[in-house]
Amino acid sequence: MIAVNWLRAIFYAVLALCVATDVLTIWMLIALMAVIGSCEVLFDMTAQALLPAIVRPEQLERANGLLYTTEMICNNFIGLPAGSWLFVISIGTPFGLNAASFALAAVIIAKIALQSEPTQADTSSRHFRRDLVDGLTWLWNHQFIRLLAIMLGCVNFAGALGAAIWVKYAADELGVTGSLYGALLAILAIGSILGGLIGDRIANHLGRKTILYAYIIFAIDGLIYVFFPSVAIIAFWMLFMGVASTTWNIVTVSLRQRLIPEELFGRVNSVYRFIGTGLSALGSLAGGFIAHSFGLRAPYLVGSIVATLALVSGGTKLVRYMVPADTPAPPSIT
Repeated sequence: MIAVNWLRAIFYAVLALCVATDVLTIWMLIALMAVIGSCEVLFDMTAQALLPAIVRPEQLERANGLLYTTEMICNNFIGLPAGSWLFVISIGTPFGLNAASFALAAVIIAKIALQSEPTQADTSSRHFRRDLVDGLTWLWNHQFIRLLAIMLGCVNFAGALGAAIWVKYAADELGVTGSLYGALLAILAIGSILGGLIGDRIANHLGRKTILYAYIIFAIDGLIYVFFPSVAIIAFWMLFMGVASTTWNIVTVSLRQRLIPEELFGRVNSVYRFIGTGLSALGSLAGGFIAHSFGLRAPYLVGSIVATLALVSGGTKLVRYMVPADTPAPPSIT
């Protein structure tokens, strides 16, 4: 985490310098952002793996909730407007401050005290292919985590169908443009912040049933956009979805942190996230074609059908895992 933050600081400093001296090309930008994006994945994966070494097991939901809340506040209510203002002042300034922020983050992370030392896997004879196989094998053998990954992939695919054309839907179906469009995005962010603040309480009250209830909400999501294209209704629903999505993230991330062996967490979690989020790209691609052929509401309808089919096929199996004792983790791979 420290190393990739220093890397991000360096590459953002290079980006700021290239912008300020007007030597930046689109290919340089793509190359720099590819490295920065890879660093972000490494940081996020490691952060999830490290959290159990910082807080007690019973604090995981609360800790994950606070992390999500902080991320949403900094990204949507501080970073975006501040970046816009700084960009007007000087085109390279936002990138330079980004570099400084990552350098500061590296220093802060270095001072974090761990309650327990993370288990270090033996990497002396490890290879990428073996690591990938280990992650796939463990996830496939753990029926509960495997089911969550597959259902998450289906839901993310369904959600991406509509997300791909959301700007067009907001303008043509809701008549929302300009500042009002920004207000809708802010409402979604506020819902995510609320979810981060109260998600741990919902999780403690409902337990693993939170996952099932969230999937039901995800299946309904597309229907709201199809049958209730009203600004007021959509705004309320986006607030509700922000809470539901963040609460679902808090519960499932905390579950993975408890169930996946510490020395395997990076490998298994990367496979999980690849399955769970990788289908979003395909959903975005399909959403554009569906909207072009059948209208702007069609991607939302198809998304709701896909999410409902995933819920129907996997929901009965999901119910079996609502009791923690029913889902022992398979042994670590040696």
